[in-house]
Amino acid sequence: MYKTLDDLPWTDEAWLANANEWIDGELARVGLTPAGLREQPHIRPWSTVLRVPTNDGDLYFKAVWPPQLHEAALTAALSSWLPRFTPELIAVRPATGWLLLRDAGLRLREILKQEQDISRWREVLARYAVAQIKLADRAKSILDLGVPDRRPAVVADHLTDLLEDSRALRVGLPDGLSVDEHSRMRELLPRIQSQLAALADSDVPATLEHNDFHDGNVCLLKNDYRVFDWGDACVTHPFVVLRVGLRSIAHTLDLAADGPEITELRDAYLEPWSAFAPRPQLLAEVQPALILAAACRAFSWRLVVNELDPPLLDEWADTVAYSVRSLLELAETTT
Repeated sequence: MYKTLDDLPWTDEAWLANANEWIDGELARVGLTPAGLREQPHIRPWSTVLRVPTNDGDLYFKAVWPPQLHEAALTAALSSWLPRFTPELIAVRPATGWLLLRDAGLRLREILKQEQDISRWREVLARYAVAQIKLADRAKSILDLGVPDRRPAVVADHLTDLLEDSRALRVGLPDGLSVDEHSRMRELLPRIQSQLAALADSDVPATLEHNDFHDGNVCLLKNDYRVFDWGDACVTHPFVVLRVGLRSIAHTLDLAADGPEITELRDAYLEPWSAFAPRPQLLAEVQPALILAAACRAFSWRLVVNELDPPLLDEWADTVAYSVRSLLELAETTT
């Protein structure tokens, strides 16, 4: 268990020396030379990032903690399967969760703040759907990389276990699930599991889902949208993307969550999936997929908080309860 960031290796001199030695070796292997001081702009319990200036532009080194080692192998696989879908991969060390990547361009978040236009998201979501369709046949290979299995039937089976995790849910605590919310979740559990079971029988195939798909994890580089930060990724029903994705769009562009612009973007994402099912069926699967999405986020945050102790835990202690509360609200509004 980690109590402070100092319990992690990210700022340890010996660890940094080892990481920089690996970086230097990989730069030499591909014919690049260092050019300037390296910075460490990102330190989180689950990962850290170093900016690596070179004679051919900036590279970024990323290291992830043991519970998310699959991110390195998955990013490498995606760079092979779908070139220009992720940042260009320079080197990977899957056993330690290390990646060396080229700069992927300007984040979509900054672009949207300048342009205040949803048209880029229309293109991003359509491209993302096409990528998910291409990856559906590789679902087993993705799972074999260690990516979590959060298909609807699997999640349905594990929801009972989640509700028993009092440490993660913090039932009755100020930053946790209330006793009443916990009780209501228990009452609704059979109905939620039934909805997830129906989603498991969908004609829409399970595939890779980023599970944190927002405008801070998409960059634009020479007309290619690059998706990065795959640590929360899972194999699940693809429409899970709509929860975080559409909420991110509404937040950045100050749009109503149920406004016509958001509906238009939802439809742009769904359109490529019409190859698998008619539009009414696709629309019918959106709401249960949003419930599934909230569960997927709960399981992702549970993985984090179960690795942490106070005081490091304090910043993220409410995350599992927040996701389960969202699940409850969605379930209670679904007939």
